[in-house]
Amino acid sequence: MKYPRSIKNFDLDAFSHPPKSYHEDEADVVAWALDGFSPNDTRQFIASADGKQAHHTLDCSILELADDIAYGIHDIEDIVARGLATESAVRNAVTVAFDKIDGKSLNGFNADSVARGLLADSFQRKQMISGLVNLFVSSVELSEDVSYIHPLLRFNATLPDPHKKLLKSLKGLAYELIIRKAEVQQLERRGQMIVKRLFETLQSDPKSLIPQASWEDGCIESSEKRRVCDYIAGMTDSYAERLYKRLFSPGFGSSGDEL
Repeated sequence: MKYPRSIKNFDLDAFSHPPKSYHEDEADVVAWALDGFSPNDTRQFIASADGKQAHHTLDCSILELADDIAYGIHDIEDIVARGLATESAVRNAVTVAFDKIDGKSLNGFNADSVARGLLADSFQRKQMISGLVNLFVSSVELSEDVSYIHPLLRFNATLPDPHKKLLKSLKGLAYELIIRKAEVQQLERRGQMIVKRLFETLQSDPKSLIPQASWEDGCIESSEKRRVCDYIAGMTDSYAERLYKRLFSPGFGSSGDEL
C-alpha cells in the first residue's frame, strides 16, 4: 500500500492535483491490509500520508525503487535513441545531474563517461544503460525506522544518499528535455480534456453509453463513478480518441462501427 489515507480526509482546495490517497470504495480493503499492524503503527503510517507521499511498507519501497530505476534510466535511452533532444542538451542535462553530487564519480560513472556512452552507437548506449541500472540495483540497502514495530514498516529498501540524489536528477532529465516543451504540454492538456469530457458524459448515463459487457465487468459493487473511472482507465489512447470523436465530432462514426 502506497497511500494509506482516504481522500475524504484532505482539503481538496489545498491541492492543485488530486492528493495521493484511496477512495472510500476501497475502505474495507484498506482496513483488511492494515489489520496486521499494531494500533500505533497504523496511526503513524496513516499520519505519514500527506497527499503527496507517505512512508512505504518494505514491499512497496522495493516496488517504488525498481520503478524509479527502470523508468528513470530507460527514459533517457528513449530520448537519445529517438533523437528527441540534441547531443548538447543531453550532455548538459547529464552534467547538471552529476552536479547534484558535486560532480563526483560513482563506481566509475561520471558526467563525461555517461554522456559519451549515451551518445555513442546503439550497442555502447545499451551497455551504458545496463551499467547505470546495475549501478543503482547493486547499491540498494536496507534502512530502519525504529519508530515502527512491524518489520514491513520498520525496514525499507533505499539507496545511499549520493545514488539517491543522482537517480532523482536522472529521473528529472526526461522532464527537462522533453515534457516541459510546449508541444508536449499541449498534448497533455488535450489528453486531460478528452478524459474529463469522457467521464462527464459517460457518468451521466453509464448504462446506456457503456457497452453492457464492459459495464458488467469488474467490481459491480463499486459506485457508478468508480466503475466509469475504471472503464476509462482501461482504454488505450487511440480507443479514447475514437470514442471522443464519436461522441463529440459531428459526422464521425456510425452505429455499425467497431471502436
